[in-house]
Amino acid sequence: MKDKIKNRLKWILNECKDKQTLVIFITVVVIMYMPTWGGYLLHALFGFKWASAVASGYLIIWAGPFTPFFPCCIAITFAIKKLIKKYKGEVDIEIDHSTIKEKLEEKALAYDKTFWLFILASIAGVLIEGIFCLIFKGGWQTHVTSVFGAFNYLYGIGAVIFFLGSKLLRKYNIIIQTFILMIVATILELLAGIMLRDLLGMRAWNYNDCFLNYKGLICPSFSLVWGIAAFSVCYFYPKINKFLTKAKGEFWHTACVILTVFILINTVLTSMAIFRWSKRHYGHTAHTRIQEMFDERTPDEYMEKRFIEWEFLK
Repeated sequence: MKDKIKNRLKWILNECKDKQTLVIFITVVVIMYMPTWGGYLLHALFGFKWASAVASGYLIIWAGPFTPFFPCCIAITFAIKKLIKKYKGEVDIEIDHSTIKEKLEEKALAYDKTFWLFILASIAGVLIEGIFCLIFKGGWQTHVTSVFGAFNYLYGIGAVIFFLGSKLLRKYNIIIQTFILMIVATILELLAGIMLRDLLGMRAWNYNDCFLNYKGLICPSFSLVWGIAAFSVCYFYPKINKFLTKAKGEFWHTACVILTVFILINTVLTSMAIFRWSKRHYGHTAHTRIQEMFDERTPDEYMEKRFIEWEFLK
């Protein structure tokens, strides 16, 4: 019995010597540990005590040293490694390596195009709204949805939805494409408004004065604006796609990766700053050092200047 255990351990150590297996194993462990580190992270950021309790329970009951957690991780790692070997074997027979490289480059380019469109639309949305306010309200206003940079993610997400939707709906005429995308954008606007209202007690826009509005969250007139934007993207899709394709090559891909990391960090920090802004307004004091830090760095005065037209419901 001891010899079998020793042989098994030697086999596991030999299998884990190559970097690929080690990376797979670490990835599996991190993912399997997600309820633990994720729970403690939620408690640290947002003060959710239940998340910490869940994390501790998961750690004790399942992810501890005396549970089958690590054997399961090892089994999953070897299963993934076996699938990779099997896939590589099939690839060597049926698919040329140059074809695989081309497909990977196509996927990378597709992501890069979509991301650059998101960035350009996010910035363009801020500029367009600023010019609109300058002309019709007598002064420049910067409508952003991030704590760093001149980004309005709503316009970026809208542009990406219209671009990808136009690609998927190319077999239909442009009127049908526009109508479908307009409905999708209106539904997403409604969901975003409901989330802000119910989770944070806030609103970033108000259509109460508009004709046939629904609880001030959506209205036909702004849906028409979404429709005009969708029609424009669908009509100019070939030219937009051609323009975005120019952003290819090692330099643009590297810049895309770096900026993606920045946007992710910016989004997390923005979410936490807005969360604490809402909690402060409704009388909830900071329970962690991280929450105190956000209260110090993003006080109410800063948030009110940064997020123009955002308001609390009571």
